[in-house]
Amino acid sequence: MLQKLEARNYHILSSYHDLSIFPMIHAVCLQLQPGNVFVDAIENTIVIFVINKAGFAYLYTETSFTDYSGLITFFSANNEIPQYFHIYDPSERVTEEIKLHPATGYKLRSRVQLKYDNKSAAPATTEISAFKSEEITASNIGILKDLGGDLFLKFWGSEADFIAHGYGVIVYDKQNIAGCVCYATCVADQVAEIDIFTQPDSRNMGLAAIATKQFITLSSAKGIVPNWDCFEDNYGSLKTAYKANFDKVKEYLFLSVYFKDKPQLS
Repeated sequence: MLQKLEARNYHILSSYHDLSIFPMIHAVCLQLQPGNVFVDAIENTIVIFVINKAGFAYLYTETSFTDYSGLITFFSANNEIPQYFHIYDPSERVTEEIKLHPATGYKLRSRVQLKYDNKSAAPATTEISAFKSEEITASNIGILKDLGGDLFLKFWGSEADFIAHGYGVIVYDKQNIAGCVCYATCVADQVAEIDIFTQPDSRNMGLAAIATKQFITLSSAKGIVPNWDCFEDNYGSLKTAYKANFDKVKEYLFLSVYFKDKPQLS
């Protein structure tokens, strides 16, 4: 049904605005990060499926497309699509077909996309200086392995790839231990998708808020707009985003798909 799009043909994707709504999808389309694109045809394309290295995907279909059953069969059989992945903003048709598939588990949840509003941003407070923080560089990136493992490798091709094309900050707790990291999972067209991780022993200290502010400062210096994305019921994450002057730009459904009989990718 679908064929893998060769790198030399990625230029056809620029005609589809929907593919630029979610930064991690847009980054794959721009060939800035690892991932795959599958299409039904290079000309008169009516189906596009984009999936990044971490299993975040977007499905574009024209209204004339009807073979959703065949599409789900393709997902379940293709060995480059993982056993477990997520689809941003799925159509009702693909969601209903997933529900009908006999060997498929699924979860449908609501998410919120927010972007930083630098026009209404309040001046930085002295809270930032309460804890030591620094930009992630080649010399300190190894520190993050103690904090959360190879965080970046879920999204980037390598640590060197992140250093060359991404950015982020580390915040240290009162014991001078790396307690929180805020970094870009991708940068596409001067928009950066944010990910924040705080180690369990360093939580409830306000490190995430400080890391977010530092990340925003760094983004502004680079001329990049931070993008925040979280589940609608993740009240802590939303509270942090709103306090940091992020504005809600989109509410959407998020479909997690699990093919029970499919082997995991190595």
